[in-house]
Amino acid sequence: MSRPSSDKQRASLKMAFARAVETLGGGKIVSSFTRVNAAMISLYAAPHEDQRQAGLDVAFDIDKAHADAGAEPPILSTYATLLGFSLAPLEAGRDASGITLADMARLDREAFEARATIYDSLADGQFTPTEKRKALKELADLEGVIAAIKAKVEAA
Repeated sequence: MSRPSSDKQRASLKMAFARAVETLGGGKIVSSFTRVNAAMISLYAAPHEDQRQAGLDVAFDIDKAHADAGAEPPILSTYATLLGFSLAPLEAGRDASGITLADMARLDREAFEARATIYDSLADGQFTPTEKRKALKELADLEGVIAAIKAKVEAA
């Protein structure tokens, strides 16, 4: 029986988990507010540990820390993207709380991902339909981050 999720999708979740942990200061810090220790967090983030994924409660605690800091929850955002959805905050005024370091880290990450996707597409001198879709998605993600930061600047 095959799994509905692909190896690539599960690797994307691991990468999102690893970035989320890194943004919060590393496994030792994250272990202080989740039910798992730093060693287990490291295993959940390790690409070679493909059978170990973080439990929903651990991912929730990490995403909540990001959301409490005013950033989009990175693990949930990855789940949504992999399933063909996007996230939007329920509270329109939530972004008026001020720009955070998490906002800037997200801006850097999204700009890097957009740039890397386009560079990869240009390697052979043309955009395939798949590369075009991926580049447009990455650019839309970047625009979303810029819009959120712009809203915070305007509200300041």
